[in-house]
Amino acid sequence: MKKPSPFQFTRGRRCSYCGSRTHIVQFCPKTHAGMVRIEQRAAMLRQKKEMEVRGNTAAETKGP
Repeated sequence: MKKPSPFQFTRGRRCSYCGSRTHIVQFCPKTHAGMVRIEQRAAMLRQKKEMEVRGNTAAETKGP
């Protein structure tokens, strides 16, 4: 099962700052703290993807 995104915990939750149902207040793009967290999360995902790509290319270059 896929891990739920922090932007979509449950349908019933709303952002207490702006009222949107697409995210919760910790990730609200209308607040500075929310934007920082969104950027941190994106950077972490980018870094994780880069490490996976490096691992895959290292495995391919070793060969049999």
